[in-house]
Amino acid sequence: MRHIFSLDFSSAFVSVLLLILSGNAFSQGDLKGLEFRNAATHDELSQRLKMARQNSPMGHLEMRDVEEDKKIAAPSGDFVKDSEIISYNGNLTFVPKGAVLNLPERFESRLVTDEKAKIKTFSEFSVLNRGWITTYEVDIETAFGKKPFDPAKIEWMKNSGRLIIATYKGGAISVLPYTEPDSATANTATEQ
Repeated sequence: MRHIFSLDFSSAFVSVLLLILSGNAFSQGDLKGLEFRNAATHDELSQRLKMARQNSPMGHLEMRDVEEDKKIAAPSGDFVKDSEIISYNGNLTFVPKGAVLNLPERFESRLVTDEKAKIKTFSEFSVLNRGWITTYEVDIETAFGKKPFDPAKIEWMKNSGRLIIATYKGGAISVLPYTEPDSATANTATEQ
């Protein structure tokens, strides 16, 4: 049985080979629908890459001044020294220095370390103490000191009688004091 199959395969192969060699396998009509193109050259590919890089949205980003960033946020590397510790009722939490926006006198005693207290995350601690702690969501420009607080909000904070913590997307964040831009910097920004 295997011998017969191999003969059939060999004869089919020979038949196809003879058709191809005689030129009758494909007629000119069979090739009309096909399109043949030359392969892209190195120069064409280089030009395409150059155009893609010029049109890239990432190509127009400005580089930030690293030295300026170091001045804005220069943590000491010590988590405890870079944090305010708030403790009450056997629990404590850490928030970044500069995150406390309002501290009424009656709550100043709660910014000390209770060595027997249990450490809680800020979100857990604020829920447990929601009677005297309020969070205030700030945008990133305000946190970096590039945009001032609304005067009405400042007055609200002063009159709230609560400890107010600045948050960004739900997490406590330091808020740098607002600094007015230099007139030269402001003129440059408005010209662009």
